[in-house]
Amino acid sequence: MIPSVCFFRVVACVVVLLLSLVKASNGAERRECGIIVYIHVGKTGGTTVFDHLQRRRYVREFLSLGNCNSVGKGKYGYEDQWQTLSEIVRDMSTSKPFKTRTPKRTNKWSSKDKWEVGPPASDPHSPWWAFVHSHTCAPGLLWSFDRYMEMKKKMEESGSGCKMILSTTVREPESRFWSNYFYQAKNGKKGFEIPKSKSAKEQHAINVIKEHPNPQSTVLAFNCDLVSDPQRPNCSAAAASTARVSTAALLSVLRSMSQLVQSCNVSCDVVWCGASVQTWSLVDDSVVSTLMEDLQQFDVVGRSHKLTDFVNELLRAANFTEVGEMPHDNKNSHHEDRDYDLAKIREVLHKYHGSDFKLFNHLFPS
Repeated sequence: MIPSVCFFRVVACVVVLLLSLVKASNGAERRECGIIVYIHVGKTGGTTVFDHLQRRRYVREFLSLGNCNSVGKGKYGYEDQWQTLSEIVRDMSTSKPFKTRTPKRTNKWSSKDKWEVGPPASDPHSPWWAFVHSHTCAPGLLWSFDRYMEMKKKMEESGSGCKMILSTTVREPESRFWSNYFYQAKNGKKGFEIPKSKSAKEQHAINVIKEHPNPQSTVLAFNCDLVSDPQRPNCSAAAASTARVSTAALLSVLRSMSQLVQSCNVSCDVVWCGASVQTWSLVDDSVVSTLMEDLQQFDVVGRSHKLTDFVNELLRAANFTEVGEMPHDNKNSHHEDRDYDLAKIREVLHKYHGSDFKLFNHLFPS
């Protein structure tokens, strides 16, 4: 009786061993791969994240989704950029992912960087990641979220082992206001010319707050959806008809936006264009609720003042080597404590940027 039990145990062990070897063999044939999508909201640390990720050795491809400079007559249009992303998704969604692929862009990696170098791109077992940077001229999540989720589902249900990581960063609204305020002033943005006298400075800051309500949640939800540009039909006012949420002010904005954009003479900067003339917010409670639901389904959502933690969480998701500390790129000096009544400014911010505070506090309650 005892010998037969031992025999069956030995057979079972052999079967388990063979299955594990087969599984390991199948895994060895696969290339570790995926797509990192980063939704870049201005003045939330996005330039630092962008510069770091496109330098990583295993980021073989880079796609700027909604690149303003690429849009226009005879140029690489927005839908062309989406098509490129769709092709990458399709290639990474086969049962056996690609063994060879040509990088779409040479990354900024150099021998001076200290990141893990690993095997070359020609090695079929070398990890292969694409980095998608979605910034100023990309539609907001009210339009693009479902499209991202459809791509993500296709990849993850394909059995290829490749995955799509959706990510973004947000910033405490008061901190973001001051950072953006002085950044725009430094770069000569129209409407951000800071007066010299202390009283005029304070009133100017208050006016800017009122004229540009809820900037973070507006960018996340709409971004350039409301810009009337015939060269980008899916990044135009017409895109709002497919948005999952509409606001009380939306129809009024759409009716007047085509005239406003022409007078503003900018191609996509809807936050500074339309809002400079119309002071109501495009974001209401239903939009905030939708953003909360959308971001809940993101893989990694970080905050600016803990940018290293965000980047490392993103790197772990892609099985990359983590970093010790992130440099701070695109930083500008702040002088808000010199010439402004911070308590007064804060009160105005909570009134006109209330949705931004609500979204941020929901994401990071402590």
